[in-house]
Amino acid sequence: MTTPLLVASLMVVLGSLLGVIAWAAGGRRLHPNSALGIRTASTQVSDEAWYSGQAAAASWTGRAAVVLLLGGLVLLALVGAGATLVGFNLVALPIFGLVIWLFVRSVRAADEAAGRAHD
Repeated sequence: MTTPLLVASLMVVLGSLLGVIAWAAGGRRLHPNSALGIRTASTQVSDEAWYSGQAAAASWTGRAAVVLLLGGLVLLALVGAGATLVGFNLVALPIFGLVIWLFVRSVRAADEAAGRAHD
């Protein structure tokens, strides 16, 4: 399996998993745990801070999931069409940049909501 094919496939899988996590967080179904969710000092202060933070972050996390999933599908199509590694990277890098930005927004939203819930 080539590296671009592996990267694109992982993006589809991770985007799908992240979408489920965002759905659970948005519906306050993501209980405090040590593995999933946005774990910052403010989201871990109390259960209410946790649930408020996760719910606030869910829309941003969901957007990141959609970008990962659709970006992975686009990249799979590029691999199937025989795109060069340079062409693949010209598409993949902006996708990764957007996902990182969405994650930063997600963490900020979680921290702000958790802080309000704790006050």
